[in-house]
Amino acid sequence: IKQTYSFEVLCDFIHDKAKRLFDKYENAIKDGLTGLLNHKTFMDRAKQEIERARRFQHHLVFLIYDLDKFKRINDTLGHPYGDYVIGTTAKIIKDNVRSIDLVARYGGEEFAVVLVNTNTESAMMVAQRIVDNIADYNFNIDDKEVNMTISSGLSEYPNDSDTLSDLIQFADEGLYKTKDSGGNGVTIYHSIANKWCAFKRTYCFVILLTISSISIGNGEETNQKNIAIHHFMQGEFLLNQGNYALAVLEFQDALSIDPNASTIHVSIADG
Repeated sequence: IKQTYSFEVLCDFIHDKAKRLFDKYENAIKDGLTGLLNHKTFMDRAKQEIERARRFQHHLVFLIYDLDKFKRINDTLGHPYGDYVIGTTAKIIKDNVRSIDLVARYGGEEFAVVLVNTNTESAMMVAQRIVDNIADYNFNIDDKEVNMTISSGLSEYPNDSDTLSDLIQFADEGLYKTKDSGGNGVTIYHSIANKWCAFKRTYCFVILLTISSISIGNGEETNQKNIAIHHFMQGEFLLNQGNYALAVLEFQDALSIDPNASTIHVSIADG
């Protein structure tokens, strides 16, 4: 049996079908509470932005935000109030960036932002404005008013790294530094790296041992030694004359060394 439909009915059918498909797509890529990109979509889009930045030789800035002392909100005012704080914070962040930038709910009370074609200097103004706007906002439901602060860390492509995992990790390290300093601020990763030389993956260290006594094999216990660490990526090292021993060590795990420290006391294991 053939059925005839009017043009208006066909248009309504197509519109409804398209809307259902669009809603399904939106639900797959966005966080249900905030409407921001979800974690998986953010990671996929961030990889694409890195490839685009590499192709056009642009800079990107990665920001990780985390609400300070958020647990107290859920504990004292309940989860609905916590959802309200998260949703409002998401809107404040979204309103302070451009439509071309990426904004995601990274997890819990944590948010991630990628500022496209932006360097650290320009990004700091945006990052600090978000922090200030949240600190100035009066969160209020049913006359229950609270004030919140947020902490952030910042890393830049390609100056800090050209890989997504490193850029997120470095922004996280900046975030942790902000938290350690009391929160309500932004820490740039390379400001930490300049003070604490963080080495990742596998690097070689030239270690100069000032020896008071040394045991080689024979099961003798090795005494504690003062080790002056001369770290570098490539280049020559001249061993001065004197009672020294030279060791080259290779580390796979991350290691942080304070370049301002003249000596580090360690115990060298036998063998």
